[in-house]
Amino acid sequence: MVLFASTNMVHRVLPALKERLCFTLWMSDKWGPHMRRKAGPSVSKLLRDAQQAATAAGGPLTATTAQQLLRRPDVQLLASKLQWADAWAESIAESHEDSAPRRAALEQFWADQKVIGSALQPLLPFLVKRDAADKVQLL
Repeated sequence: MVLFASTNMVHRVLPALKERLCFTLWMSDKWGPHMRRKAGPSVSKLLRDAQQAATAAGGPLTATTAQQLLRRPDVQLLASKLQWADAWAESIAESHEDSAPRRAALEQFWADQKVIGSALQPLLPFLVKRDAADKVQLL
């Protein structure tokens, strides 16, 4: 049995070679006000603030600051989405017949990837390298 929160785990369902069963449980995020987590600053704001602080200090983002940011689960989730973008797009394409909605979903997916890449731009030197095919690889 596998249990995970799909919003926090990049995942893909592949075709089965044998019969398998799936049970999906959807949990609503419409909790009462007393149960909601207080939202912290956005990843973009944290990165912007860190970059501005580094610039004010006369240098680039430090490795220590980058490591602190990279320990945040929300930053890790965005980084994994960037890392697995090709596999994710392939999954979207394989899961739906060629149609206008599928093309729109893929278009939106790649637009989202650009936003993620832009938000993580200050961390990329600490996070990724490019392979021979110019694909992003996590360090």
